[in-house]
Amino acid sequence: MPAIAKEDIFGLQNGQKAVTGYEAGLMDKSIMDAKAADEAKLRAAYKADAKNAGTADPWDQIAPGHAAATRYLFSTQLSGASAGICLWPAPDRASAGTGC
Repeated sequence: MPAIAKEDIFGLQNGQKAVTGYEAGLMDKSIMDAKAADEAKLRAAYKADAKNAGTADPWDQIAPGHAAATRYLFSTQLSGASAGICLWPAPDRASAGTGC
């Protein structure tokens, strides 16, 4: 097998291994529960710190950006738009008729 083909195959296998690992972590309830507990502790510590009194909650401030990023992910990565394929339109674009 030519060296360049081996490199391509290695890259594809490595990418698949990485994605499979990410998914396994996201699907593992104990990992996600630990992450949720860590975030709750961090949020509580932020709110308990006197220097943060009266300031906006940073989690609330980034929530709209997170929602937009999620919509973008579904409209590009998961819909196949990155490969020029649209399996379903993004929710915010469906009514405008622009599809992906």
